[in-house]
Formats: sequence, structure tokens, C-alpha cells
Amino acid sequence: MQKMIFLQAALNGDRIHPAAPRIPAAIADAARAAVNAGAHSVHVHAFDDAGREILDSAACAKVLRAIRAFCPGTPISLTTSAAIVADPAKRLWDLSSLWRSALSTICDRFHEGCRGGDRARWDTDPAGG
Repeated sequence: MQKMIFLQAALNGDRIHPAAPRIPAAIADAARAAVNAGAHSVHVHAFDDAGREILDSAACAKVLRAIRAFCPGTPISLTTSAAIVADPAKRLWDLSSLWRSALSTICDRFHEGCRGGDRARWDTDPAGG
């Protein structure tokens, strides 16, 4: 039986590096480069104007829509790290409006802060988008 390889490119994150894209257009450009190089999906973090990670739905939507414009059909995983918003209910609330409009996959870390541990699970958007 042949194994399928799934490659996801993590484009940015909480580490500060001058090459890490922080604004939607730069993140989308990095996504296109990763997909052109063979990535099957991308994992991203959104940032506010001061360069801090954020889960605000409007800021996240800008990133997700920019990637969609550059990489139609590419699954996008958005962080839900407790390091950004500690309260799991607040994280879910912040991102709930994105689920139907722009998000295709989500890194499930909502459990952080309520049960401990660090497991990852992938969910597919029920709207198929």
C-alpha cells in the first residue's frame, strides 16, 4: 500500500523573524510560493498593525481572503493558540464568524486552558468552503 504524503507549510507564527510575513498580502504571497513549491495546505497566524498575533475575526478574515485570492482551493489552517487568547470560549467566539465565510481548516487548540495538553485535530468546514 502506497502512503500519501500531505505537506503543510507553516508560514509564520509567534517567533519574530524579519522574513516571516505579517500583513495579509505578504502572507498570501508566501502561501502562493509554498503551494507552487508543493505544499498541499498552509498554516497561518494573523497579526494586528502593531505586529501582535490576533484572533480578531476581521483581521483573520483579511488574511484568509488574501490567501484565497492567491491560492484558490488550497486548505488554510488558522491557529487557535491559547498564547494569543487564553480563554477557550473567547477564542471560539472570536473565530466563529469566520467558519462559514473563509476558513477551510482549523488547528484545534480550543481545549488549551480547559483540559491542558496539546493535541491537534483537523476539521473540515461543513460549508465546504
